Amino acid sequence: MPGGSGCGNCWGVLDDAAAIAANEATENVINWTRIIDDRATTKAERPDLSITIREAAKDLWEKANDVVNDIHLGVVGDDGSEDQPYQPDEVPTEIAAPAPTRDDRDEDQVQIFRNVDEVEFNDIAATQRFNIAPGMMVGKWFALTGPDAEEWGRRLNKGNGITVETRIPRSTFDTLLYHERWDGIGPAVWAEPPQLELINQTMDGIRVWP
Repeated sequence: MPGGSGCGNCWGVLDDAAAIAANEATENVINWTRIIDDRATTKAERPDLSITIREAAKDLWEKANDVVNDIHLGVVGDDGSEDQPYQPDEVPTEIAAPAPTRDDRDEDQVQIFRNVDEVEFNDIAATQRFNIAPGMMVGKWFALTGPDAEEWGRRLNKGNGITVETRIPRSTFDTLLYHERWDGIGPAVWAEPPQLELINQTMDGIRVWP
């Protein structure tokens, strides 16, 4: 037997396999071109065929998900339901600022905090109100979190103060002067005498925190 693999028809088989593969590749290209042509007859713009197949597929996917190119399919499914127009997620035009601390039991209530010294605490205990005593500031600051009120107490009352809290209606809170980061600690609100009286009239009591 002559030297070699002993397969006289191997090259012919390989040639046939290569021809089949080439035909399949050609058919795939033709099918892909047909898909692109069919898509181009709709509202979508025909992709640039000089780009790669992957990029063309990505381009078609983006156009297929564009509401401008939505095509009504009529009745779809076995239940006779109608095809619904494509609705993309709505993108908000503005981002709301973080809401201050609220009582989860009532979305219309806002929780405020204040660290007080012994004199002011005794006055609150006796009157159940926030009062302006002689020699005190003409208004009062309130923190929007307990820890921030505690930090103010460490600075102003040398850590000997007591933090109290109450809840007021959103409408009352909106009348107060808001500061995003008072004294470099955190958000706070300032109440002038008229606003302080409104707090006293609309709050749900004063409690020691925590």
